[in-house]
Amino acid sequence: MAVTLLARSVAHYPLFALAAPVLLAAGVLFNMRLKRLELAWLEWSPFGSRANLMLRPVQWRWVWLPYTLALAFAMPLLAFMEEWIFRAGTTNWVRGLLWGALTFGLAHLLSLVSVRMMVYMTLVGALFVEVYMAAGLLAVFVLHAVYNLTALTVVVVTRGRPLNV
Repeated sequence: MAVTLLARSVAHYPLFALAAPVLLAAGVLFNMRLKRLELAWLEWSPFGSRANLMLRPVQWRWVWLPYTLALAFAMPLLAFMEEWIFRAGTTNWVRGLLWGALTFGLAHLLSLVSVRMMVYMTLVGALFVEVYMAAGLLAVFVLHAVYNLTALTVVVVTRGRPLNV
């Protein structure tokens, strides 16, 4: 059902769908520059993982294809749920920044990413708050879902090769 909602929503918000890969590319550049600072605390992550726990099975030989397909079909629903949790009810920038951006970044730290990625996800969360306040829940859902699907595609295409991000 979320896949259908995404397909219908992209028709209404095509610019947000087109902006998602641009946002991902900007994120890769941002993370490369932040990594060059060589600050050890930025690379800390829970349990020393430094990679999104949800993407780990994409690297496993016999599991990657069925897992990737299942994750790709689940991603629109997950993005919609995240947007509903972190954006719904946001009526001003104070609430948007405190709950919609900072909590969004901290929640992604729970997926075992590095502090550097958490900082980036907090900035992405702030951008998502802006999109939500300007265009609504469906617009930010399109941006978030297409962003996640584009990121998953990049992870699958570069499977086995580090991105150095």
